[in-house]
Amino acid sequence: LNYRFLNVALAALVVAFILSGQAHARAWEWAKRLPVNQYSPEDISILKQSMAELLDSLEDGETGHWSNPESSHGGSITPMTSVQQDNKACRTTRFTSVTGGKDNVSEFFMCRQENGVWAVEQPEAQ
Repeated sequence: LNYRFLNVALAALVVAFILSGQAHARAWEWAKRLPVNQYSPEDISILKQSMAELLDSLEDGETGHWSNPESSHGGSITPMTSVQQDNKACRTTRFTSVTGGKDNVSEFFMCRQENGVWAVEQPEAQ
């Protein structure tokens, strides 16, 4: 998991806060239920390692899985489309997380950085 995911969640909270106190309260309740808030440091480490391996090896449309048997947390990673952007390999990727019996599905545009780490980026306008 790239910590930029958390920045996206925080940005959503800031927007909600600006809109209204009531919207802020609803957004905060939503954010507290996100699976990532229940992940242990070990969960995050396993997810980050799995994400790097799976984004480097899976074909578009193939799904790979990750799990931490100790916490029972896990999910899947599915690269949907691949493109080159700014001389980097980029993939629109679907992440499914399962924590506490609840599923969460998110999609992010991920690009491999020069150091080999996959990070969330903004896709170029087509």
